Amino acid sequence: MESADVAWSSLCGSIAVSVYEFVGLHYKEVLVAAACVLVWTVMEPVRSVATRLLATAGYFVYKWADLTQECLRRYRRYVWSAAVQEQPLLKKWWKIFEAVPATPMVVLEAHEEHLDGLGRLLYKWIDAFHAYWCVFLPETMRNGCHGIAKYWNGLCVEWKRTMSLYSIFYSVLFVYEGVEGVCQGWIGVGVVLVAANYYYLCEDGVVIGEGLNLDRQVASLSFGTVMTG
Repeated sequence: MESADVAWSSLCGSIAVSVYEFVGLHYKEVLVAAACVLVWTVMEPVRSVATRLLATAGYFVYKWADLTQECLRRYRRYVWSAAVQEQPLLKKWWKIFEAVPATPMVVLEAHEEHLDGLGRLLYKWIDAFHAYWCVFLPETMRNGCHGIAKYWNGLCVEWKRTMSLYSIFYSVLFVYEGVEGVCQGWIGVGVVLVAANYYYLCEDGVVIGEGLNLDRQVASLSFGTVMTG
């Protein structure tokens, strides 16, 4: 037993001496290793947070890259579908433009990313873009064109009506001037009117016997016509 203890003691002593000599020769390296171990142990919470941040960032990039790829795939499939390609040229280009904001909205709704976070922000922004460019502006332009067309039609109708009244008014004046010229003045026009009144009153049975019973309204109208001329 004593020999075993002596051997063990000598072994431990030789190991201690060797370690001491090694540390004495390589103390710089030992200090650096000890500092690294200390820093590694102390920085474990920071490493945990950094690892989580990197994992979250990686998942975020992967998720949105996958959503972007799905948006492009759906958009390409919709654009090249028969429902779009068989439309007239203008309507086809309008559908292609309208699908630009509509496709991401459909994808966000399908993955329920429009409920919170960045997905909600993007969904609201794209929805506002779609409402302005694809709903508000087309409706405004269509209503404006309809209003302009109505005003143009009304302008044409009123122009025709004005020209008709203008032509009738000056046609009457022209006829009167012609009749007055033929009758050698307003006295001749009065004689013609009296003769016309006599003719029509005879047809209506107003003439009594050999005399003429002139109606007061007809006479007043004739007198006013002569005086106006």
